[in-house]
Amino acid sequence: MHRFTLTLLLVAIGPSLGDGTAMGQTTFNAPRSASAGGGPAAEPTWSLPSNPLQWLNSPPLTAESLTGKGVVLYFFDETCPRCAEAWPQLQNLAASYEGKPVVFIAINSGTPPHDVQQYARRRRVQWPLIIDTDRSFERSMGVNEISLSNVNQIRTVSATGQLGNGAIATLKNDIDSVLKGAAWRVDPTQVLIPPALRESWYLVELGGFARAARGIQRAKDSRDVATKTAAEALIAAVDSERKKDQTKVDEDNRQRKSWEAYKRLEIMSLKYDGYEMHAKIVEQLDGLADNKSVSNEIRAQRALESALRTASKGNGVARRRAAGMLEKLVERDPKTEAAATARELIAQLAIQR
Repeated sequence: MHRFTLTLLLVAIGPSLGDGTAMGQTTFNAPRSASAGGGPAAEPTWSLPSNPLQWLNSPPLTAESLTGKGVVLYFFDETCPRCAEAWPQLQNLAASYEGKPVVFIAINSGTPPHDVQQYARRRRVQWPLIIDTDRSFERSMGVNEISLSNVNQIRTVSATGQLGNGAIATLKNDIDSVLKGAAWRVDPTQVLIPPALRESWYLVELGGFARAARGIQRAKDSRDVATKTAAEALIAAVDSERKKDQTKVDEDNRQRKSWEAYKRLEIMSLKYDGYEMHAKIVEQLDGLADNKSVSNEIRAQRALESALRTASKGNGVARRRAAGMLEKLVERDPKTEAAATARELIAQLAIQR
């Protein structure tokens, strides 16, 4: 089945196109018609870096996956002795909220990855940590530049995505505030989560449904009642999220927005891979692929991806060839979403000639 690689390709060739893209940022200065993630889903009011190389202690998290949770973002200066000494106290405070639906994320302030890794080891930082080498995330969150005269700042995100300011002095109150309205998909105080399922449970809570699937499916067939019950609760939670996504697909279909529905289903096919529900998603995708307007969009999207791969080689010959491929795409499928993106990319490539 076709998988869109547009977003990844735009990130990969951003510097060669001169678009000012920050490395791996989930939202970036790409042409407006190229939707992040290849789908039309409503974007949160904030975003997190998507490049795995920018994360320590965790795979990339997303704003969407953290919806419903409280989030505490701790921006710190890694050259500050006071900040270094504060880590045990900070992590002890976070540990006191274990079992509560709140996620703590640390963000460094411009230091190269190797130095951040060494710092995290020395200070035994256990939180997910964003390596913000170019400070793009810091700026995107409206944080005044972290320095020795501004050694830390705290931003909070409520369960509904509302951004707020916090402070070290009021951190406990800030955490309590973002916990209002926050909830687990499967509350471990209501459903016993056996040790063998803790990782899968945590993945489900952070939206990593596909990565959690193997462990959950294995546990579903367990003879242990507690394990089987927990697995069934996790599957039900995942299916609840699928139903929400399916409602949006159904609405697109009612409005005859077949291409929008197709893109949502593409995302769903990745998001829910490994579950029985996946087969129905694929069936819908195959049905929509036969729609003429959708098939035209798919053809144009593939042509766009091919042109982007060519442009990513970075030399003048490759860029000229890519421009020709984009022009051909626009001529053949002028009304497609990919054609709109291609027109903007042609203009960018022309500037570099």
